[in-house]
Amino acid sequence: MIKSILIKNFRCIKSLKIYPTKINLIVGRNNTGKTSILEAIEKYYQLKPRADKKIIPVRFGLLFSNKRDEMFRYMINVREKEAEIKINNAKLKFYVDDILFEREIRDFFEDLLKMEIEKEKWDTLIQELKTYNPDYNKYYIFGKTPRYKSLFIHDMILLELLYKLRKEKIIKFINFDSIIKEIFKTDKIQPELILSPIRLKKFLYKLESAKLEEDVKIKLDVERTIKKYEIEKIERFQDQFFIFKDGSAVPLDILGDGFLQMIGAIYYLAKCKEIALLDEPTAFMHPGYIRKFVEYLIDVVKDKNLQVFISTHNIDLLETFLDFGEDDSFVKDNLKIIRLTRVNGDIRARELSFKEALEESEELYTDLRGI
Repeated sequence: MIKSILIKNFRCIKSLKIYPTKINLIVGRNNTGKTSILEAIEKYYQLKPRADKKIIPVRFGLLFSNKRDEMFRYMINVREKEAEIKINNAKLKFYVDDILFEREIRDFFEDLLKMEIEKEKWDTLIQELKTYNPDYNKYYIFGKTPRYKSLFIHDMILLELLYKLRKEKIIKFINFDSIIKEIFKTDKIQPELILSPIRLKKFLYKLESAKLEEDVKIKLDVERTIKKYEIEKIERFQDQFFIFKDGSAVPLDILGDGFLQMIGAIYYLAKCKEIALLDEPTAFMHPGYIRKFVEYLIDVVKDKNLQVFISTHNIDLLETFLDFGEDDSFVKDNLKIIRLTRVNGDIRARELSFKEALEESEELYTDLRGI
């Protein structure tokens, strides 16, 4: 469980420290860093476990990809040279260094090819890369832990360099496929730690096309959950259709946005093991759905010993959590409201217990209304 988070120079956050509990509701006006906190946690868990390897090819997916996910440099505050995320006293630093990048990549290919690449030829290749893809330096970042330093680079840049090396006959055509396999044999870093409206299609696509045994089981779990919490009157979830009790079969693609958001959230939470990151999870839901979602979420946190971080602008979501807390001691003891404000350009956090959130509920609702 995450007990402390320190974020420095990450996106819009200069310096912020918070002490989360089991259920953390992050609220505040626009541009106060709600999503940035979720992204900081996401990037930490994506990159830190891999920081024992020198070069890490990373691809954030072609299906429904989000351009912002593919660019690393956006993670560092525009006025700074490095960012830091510290979770439970374990630190990960991010930084960029174009000169070091060019040297590390050259060393990497020389080790891989078991040969020395002429400096003039390499400089020409890098210059061609910059000309062909002027944004190339947005697609890498160095990650540093106390023990390791790794270069995380979008595999698009590696592939461009590979093709240029083959064109220059530094790589022989006959060896090209085996070299590509060698570079990309590592497991891909999973991107979908945050559930957000912009990524909803990706989650629904995975659910719709479920083939692996694990995904088929989760599909059945989605069906059971919808029935258990009486979210909709369905009979079963078969192939790409929901069969309703009145006999109608409706394709997943054309269901209402609120129902799709609920299905995506159930699928996501079923896959989560320790931590869940939800960005506006009730974006399309009406108050009735939101109440069922909160009821389900509380049960999941209890059953799976899950820690949840939720960013929201939704007044109904906050009110529902506070309503549940009145009668549920678990929610009362484990709910924390993290209220973000911007003061003179700096983002600050105030952590409110259930009791404090009740006392300051009107101010919190004002924030959520954006007044």
